[in-house]
Amino acid sequence: MSVLDAKRWPALLRKLRLPETAPAEFLSPPPAPPASDPLTHQAVYALLLWEASTSQAHAALRRVLSAVVDYNELRVCQAEHIAEWLGEKYPLAMERALRLRAFLEDVYQRQQSVQVSPLLLGSRKDTYQTLAALEGMTPFAAARVVALGLSRPACPIDERLLALLRREKAVAADASVEAIGQELGDMAGDEGRVELLAKLQYWSDHEGHAPHREVPGREPVPTSAEVDSARGPRTTRATHTHGPGESPRPRAKRAKGQPPAGA
Repeated sequence: MSVLDAKRWPALLRKLRLPETAPAEFLSPPPAPPASDPLTHQAVYALLLWEASTSQAHAALRRVLSAVVDYNELRVCQAEHIAEWLGEKYPLAMERALRLRAFLEDVYQRQQSVQVSPLLLGSRKDTYQTLAALEGMTPFAAARVVALGLSRPACPIDERLLALLRREKAVAADASVEAIGQELGDMAGDEGRVELLAKLQYWSDHEGHAPHREVPGREPVPTSAEVDSARGPRTTRATHTHGPGESPRPRAKRAKGQPPAGA
């Protein structure tokens, strides 16, 4: 049974506007760190964009990448520092920081690297489930990586978009973000998927509001201590030598692991 209203959803879709920039460009994250895995970059940006706006996510990712060398270094940064880089007014800043750390640490424990791509070499059917099962991951972020990183059927929906869709009565009152995203992803073809995602994100940017508390029904977010405890002994294959939960080693110009100026 469809979770989309047969009349109101098509009417809403006709009203939604495209951004002024090309849809693919609008949806793209800022430049990635050198030699980083493209899907890891997409996933980190998607976690920043979840329950936030495009401008907020772009600015936050730039601040984070000005403070660390790469995503492996981000993995061992303290959550409190990450939250500071995101900014005091960033939606769900501490929860987001914990999710970022948990996600990167889970990937590292599986791969002995922070490369997501090797985890997604299975069937198309299992790709979303593999991503969604990673610690810290959200349905929105997993769907966005599948749709834009792998060009497969998916549509990222978070609580701020869900609230807008419910306001317009375009979806069933009890529809979940996962059910809506799955149906929209299957409905949009390869050519129309990017345009649909751009319209929805542009709408969310201009009219959406982030939730003021943890999203109901999500898995518990691990604490910094739980992430550090789960990490276990460091291996010699890690790119950096600082220990779990410690600030990264200082560089010549300024200490890494400290908030960048103006953050």
